[in-house]
Amino acid sequence: MPLQRKSVFITVVVVGCKLDLRDQEQIADLEQAMSPIMQQFGEIETCIECSALRNIQVHEVFYYSQKAVVHPTAPLFDQELQTLKPRGTRALKRIFILCDYDRDGALNDAELNDFQSDVSMLLLQPSEIDNVKNVVKEQVPEGVNYHGLTLAGFLFLNALFVERGKVETAWTVLLQFLELNNNLIDYSGFSGLASALLKSKTINAMYLNGNYGGVLGAAALAKGLEGNRSLRELYVNGNSVGDEGVRALVSGLVLHKGSEYEF
Repeated sequence: MPLQRKSVFITVVVVGCKLDLRDQEQIADLEQAMSPIMQQFGEIETCIECSALRNIQVHEVFYYSQKAVVHPTAPLFDQELQTLKPRGTRALKRIFILCDYDRDGALNDAELNDFQSDVSMLLLQPSEIDNVKNVVKEQVPEGVNYHGLTLAGFLFLNALFVERGKVETAWTVLLQFLELNNNLIDYSGFSGLASALLKSKTINAMYLNGNYGGVLGAAALAKGLEGNRSLRELYVNGNSVGDEGVRALVSGLVLHKGSEYEF
């Protein structure tokens, strides 16, 4: 683990094999043995035992492996400090600002329900909103004020999801608002994002500033916009889209309707 940490970040799932041969009277199990190691190395997402012969927890091994890749904990959460990492905090702060329509520094009940609807397609009942606020207020008094849920409360809730093993919830939030600024994304990447826009019903905002989309990338995005109805904000500053790219994007936005955009 120390050697791989020096080279490249990876996500690890530790699997104990041949569970069918394990002595049932043995006290120590894999989880107990791995607990101190998992505390030391945050790259380890989970550990599990299985038996291929008896088909015991084999499906679970694949489930946790897929989850570790699609919804990894390490990029978002510092296991040692038990807090969100700076990049995750920055992304969630941007999302909070986008959802705070009246710009009063808090999500009122209507804004919180809009956010919940974007993420899960479900609306919260007034009693459920009150319960959320009470949970936040108990742990983070400044997380709720007269106007509603503050940024501190919003960050606390997302950290709580991760702590309770619901990291996919935090990733679902982040994937509604894609921040991909300055990532060296070229035309092929823009084409992939355009395909995602055609299929997605949940992406709310896409930040692509400082990439290499160019005219072809803008044209590809325009095609994606034509078939998308969820995107509300699109940022493509610093992509050298040129007049032709702007015309293509405007055409796509006209068909899309209702987006804010910035070139």
